[in-house]
Amino acid sequence: MKDYTLNKADKNKFILRYYRAEDRIIVEYADGTTWKYEDTEENEATIQEKMKEQVAKDSKAKVQSCVKGRNLSVALTGATVVGLGVLGYVNPEIPLYLTGGIAGLTTAIGAVKIAKNQTIINDIYKHRFFHKNADKLNQTAIANAVLLTGTSKKMQRLVSQTEEGKMPFDYNTIEKLSLKDLKTIMENLEKDEYFGLSYKEEDKQPIKQNIKK
Repeated sequence: MKDYTLNKADKNKFILRYYRAEDRIIVEYADGTTWKYEDTEENEATIQEKMKEQVAKDSKAKVQSCVKGRNLSVALTGATVVGLGVLGYVNPEIPLYLTGGIAGLTTAIGAVKIAKNQTIINDIYKHRFFHKNADKLNQTAIANAVLLTGTSKKMQRLVSQTEEGKMPFDYNTIEKLSLKDLKTIMENLEKDEYFGLSYKEEDKQPIKQNIKK
């Protein structure tokens, strides 16, 4: 997940992601450090619980902060461009390329800040959606592959490669998935429940193969 912290002090305990390597669980924190832990079910369960808490505890304040930052960037960018335009009109001696260049640079910087804030907001909304629907998403994905219709190849690959007895989605595995993918599964489930039609058992099983990106 993205960094939801609002101050430097919290970054050393905020988990961004984890992966396995050399019989260890490698955890990446928001302060840029990487720690190695023993690869046990207990450790992974603890990490997952902490990531779940991050979504519940830290996301609301971060959304508010990002919305303010995004709106401020929009306002400042617009005000600067308008101001430079007025300045050029009032004082024609100022070279057009100068006011145009400053306006272009300001717009570009503003666009980067706006995009960064929106990316974090989108990530938070995705994790909130998962937080609310985690059980249904997992049960639906492993119960009937038909309900993955319309999802990305990444989503389908993740489900097809999930070990038997495990759930495909958690606070770490959804990092590379989109909110659209998760919503599509829930929409498919609603459609399935509405019609209540039956399927052949072989159609419900995910295709166990490596699906290319």
